[in-house]
Amino acid sequence: MDKADASWGEPYEYLKKVFIDLMDAMLRYQDESGMWYQVVNVTGMEKNYLETSGSSIMAYALLKGVRLGFLPESYREYGKKAFEGVCDKYLSTDEEGSLHLGGICLVAGLGGKQMRPGTFDYYMSEPVVNDDAKGVGPFLLAYTEMLRLNKAGES
Repeated sequence: MDKADASWGEPYEYLKKVFIDLMDAMLRYQDESGMWYQVVNVTGMEKNYLETSGSSIMAYALLKGVRLGFLPESYREYGKKAFEGVCDKYLSTDEEGSLHLGGICLVAGLGGKQMRPGTFDYYMSEPVVNDDAKGVGPFLLAYTEMLRLNKAGES
């Protein structure tokens, strides 16, 4: 038992279990590309698309979860596949050599002044953009985990 286990006790173990359960539940919906759809549980519906921010945060969570010992070693491949899927589908270079990241849902929340309904049609009506921080940030977090793998010679 490490210091975190000992000092946090039951709440720590509970959150660790929730994390593992979430990763297991989400892996059922991972597309063959490695990514996840904007509306995760309806992969075959028209307009639904492979989305960058959610796929990137899943790549990060899986890779870091393995590194920290929360997830089995075999889950590393799911994280790598997610990261590579985002790169293959949405990472591009323009004429000047600058990188751009596409496939990012601009806004997708519930409630607020607009009283967003959370329906499939609502999620499909939100703009898909390039280079938004909500997608780039998770992508960079996943990239840091990939760099750790490369540095450790585990890629």
